[in-house]
Amino acid sequence: MMSEAGLQRLRTDEEYERFAYDDKTARRVRAPLGNLTIGYGTNLDVGITNDEAEFLMIMRVIDSEEKIIESYPPFVTWPAVQRDILTMIDYNTGNALAWTNLINSIASGAPIIRQANNVRDSLAWRSTLTRPRYERFAQAIIYGHW
Repeated sequence: MMSEAGLQRLRTDEEYERFAYDDKTARRVRAPLGNLTIGYGTNLDVGITNDEAEFLMIMRVIDSEEKIIESYPPFVTWPAVQRDILTMIDYNTGNALAWTNLINSIASGAPIIRQANNVRDSLAWRSTLTRPRYERFAQAIIYGHW
């Protein structure tokens, strides 16, 4: 399971939002007709509570971890920060397993700076929108904590 420090980092990076929003513009989104719904007809136009958001976050983190472990069982032996980072990448992108350079550098026990530079060599790090988050990932790898 993701470390408590990792979960707190995720909460800080994502921040609680009651209403659906476009993550590129941070603007609230609404269905053009009717209500914005998800799952079993859950009306998102009325928003979700902090408790509901926390539950969804934990469930998605667990889903991400299970997906990674299924494809890459040694993941469970990695240091907590590296596990947290790969889980957060999957939580946000749905495709952490595409980060093969990062995975291979961690799995091979490559020097910490090489692992951090694999984060910095990513498209996510080059984006002005997500660079601060991915630089925090690189720094966490270097220092071994959040």
